[in-house]
Amino acid sequence: MPIVSSNTQARDEGYFRREWSLGAERTRDMADEKAFLVPVVIDETSERRASVPDRFRLVQWTRLPEGEPSPAFVERVAGLLGIERPTEGSARATLATASPLRPVAPRPHALRTWLGIGAVIIAVTGGWLLWRYSGKPATPTTLVAAEKSIAVLPFVDMSERHDQEYFGDGMAEEILSLLAQIPNLKVIGRTSSFKFKGKTDDLRLVGSTLGATYVVEGSVRRAGDRMRVTAQLIDAVSGAHRWSETYDREASDVLEVQREIAQNISSELRLEVARHTAKSSRRSVMSPAAYDLYLRGLHAKNRYDQRGLEEAIVDFNRALEVDPTFVSAAEELADAKVSIAAFGLVPPISGYADARVAVGAVLKLDSRSATAHALLASIHIWNDWDWKAAEEELNIAAALEPTNPDFMRLAEGRLLKGEWRDAIRFCERSLALDPLSPSVYETLGWAQLRLGQYSEAEASHRRLVELSPTYSFGYFELAETLLLQGKLEQALVEVSKERNPAARLAGMAIAMMALKRKRESDDYLASLVQSYSRDAAYLIAGVHAFRGEKNEAFAWLTTAFEQRDVWLTGIKGDPLLKSLTGEARLTEFLRKMNLPQ
Repeated sequence: MPIVSSNTQARDEGYFRREWSLGAERTRDMADEKAFLVPVVIDETSERRASVPDRFRLVQWTRLPEGEPSPAFVERVAGLLGIERPTEGSARATLATASPLRPVAPRPHALRTWLGIGAVIIAVTGGWLLWRYSGKPATPTTLVAAEKSIAVLPFVDMSERHDQEYFGDGMAEEILSLLAQIPNLKVIGRTSSFKFKGKTDDLRLVGSTLGATYVVEGSVRRAGDRMRVTAQLIDAVSGAHRWSETYDREASDVLEVQREIAQNISSELRLEVARHTAKSSRRSVMSPAAYDLYLRGLHAKNRYDQRGLEEAIVDFNRALEVDPTFVSAAEELADAKVSIAAFGLVPPISGYADARVAVGAVLKLDSRSATAHALLASIHIWNDWDWKAAEEELNIAAALEPTNPDFMRLAEGRLLKGEWRDAIRFCERSLALDPLSPSVYETLGWAQLRLGQYSEAEASHRRLVELSPTYSFGYFELAETLLLQGKLEQALVEVSKERNPAARLAGMAIAMMALKRKRESDDYLASLVQSYSRDAAYLIAGVHAFRGEKNEAFAWLTTAFEQRDVWLTGIKGDPLLKSLTGEARLTEFLRKMNLPQ
């Protein structure tokens, strides 16, 4: 289990490098299906730039921020080693014992790193490798596949140096985008398809889990200016091969190869393809150098952490320097800037202002960019609180690309305005195209919670954390749902797993108050205020409201308003604010946010 971090990056030599080399060499003596290497990254070190043996790049890496093993990681490695899975009761007891009941002061960075390394070594009793090689996502759900439905899996990097993962991922993503333009073809969204990266032993399972009749898989190999791309179409019901092709071309022909693959698949499925679609024509303009930078940016952005988004912004800007007319690069640059503002990784006011400029640049290049209109709607929702303008932009986006599952923002807009049943309807439409999307399950759970559908909301939030155990606020939202059902001890267990530190403190403060342990609730709330008053004003307001402290709650709501706190948009129907219902101050506050009463 090699531990990769900024510390290993900084050391060009050391005994650990000998151990790494020995581990990499030992894999040569083992069968391909033998699970052996588990590279673990405990900080923001880039997988692409990590100084490690090449064989480490042949397996999927896992990230454990600050070296803290997730329960899923522990359980999976335990399964691989044949260690008996703990029962729910024993697991709960272990978590309750391991989780401190009082806030812990932040540790110095170096100490935290080494404690994290120790924690990861102990976590060898969990089961990541079993999941990595089993070819099965957690608790797969069988969906009924439409007759003409397809999923595109990431293309495997077969290059000698194994440094073309970004190219294989980008190739699959672009083919998916081209197929999505074909009428009468249901294309599964990227989020769900890419859940099966490196786990494609049973493509029939992939198809049944995603609700796809057909699966596209392939591989890429690049050497100098040449590339070899292999693609094949599999019938996910029977497992039979329907079509396959190998393309030996110049690397500069990548766009043409992508189009040929999409056209050959459509021909095999007897579907009509428009010869000149908006996206395919605009993708044909850019230079190979710009396109390579674009694919690198996509690969970094899709990690959706701060380092990945920052790398992506640099790559997309460089692509646009090479080719200023490259619409797709401009779209992805705008998306990265909206994301970095929405995640609170930059101050909201300046972050959204920068994002607005980037969206405007896309619309200057292509006024019919559905992505740009959807991103502009996001800015109207999360920063401007201009619901009418947001809905207009979303309607434009949906009309331009009606089969794009990313327009789950339609559900978000309905949810935040209090139209919860409509939000559920849009979430269900999104899940038909992207059935393994954590963000859709989060929005669905929010809407169900506000309708008082607590058991349904619990199921949605459990699915959310099952699909993405490190999802920010995922365990907080699950714990909130459990609290509202009176499952107080379960809520305490779940909120202790929350990876967002502010949400974990807020959740513990609420859970302790529900358990009538006010002194401990006071301690958690004090730590939340001390550390996150500039970043989590709405969370602090929610804790005070849950504790019945109305004046303090309204004071912090005012602070959240001034800070343009992104979570403030969820105020409508928030169960944590129930004690404020009927207050004239709340009515006035909703009016300031342009929300219906």
